[in-house]
Amino acid sequence: MPTSQDVQTLIRKKNRLRLVMAVIIMALYFGFALGYGPLKELFAEKMADSLIPFGLVYFASLIFSFVIIEMIYLKAAKNLDPKDEEVSHYAK
Repeated sequence: MPTSQDVQTLIRKKNRLRLVMAVIIMALYFGFALGYGPLKELFAEKMADSLIPFGLVYFASLIFSFVIIEMIYLKAAKNLDPKDEEVSHYAK
């Protein structure tokens, strides 16, 4: 039977992981948002011979990277959970 200390440790580990992932996502997003002003010409530039601007491709790649980061978080959080379902129930 898991103790209260086990549950608190699991919650602390998950919170730390959430914070790390949130900081990564915020850095990527604000890097895009803050870079848009000074690099306006780069973001408006068309990709090769297409009509698609670089800024749109960059933003789409950000969304894709956010999904990948979320998948990494889900996998890591699942690995943190012990096999005991009672502790998992308290940590949700």
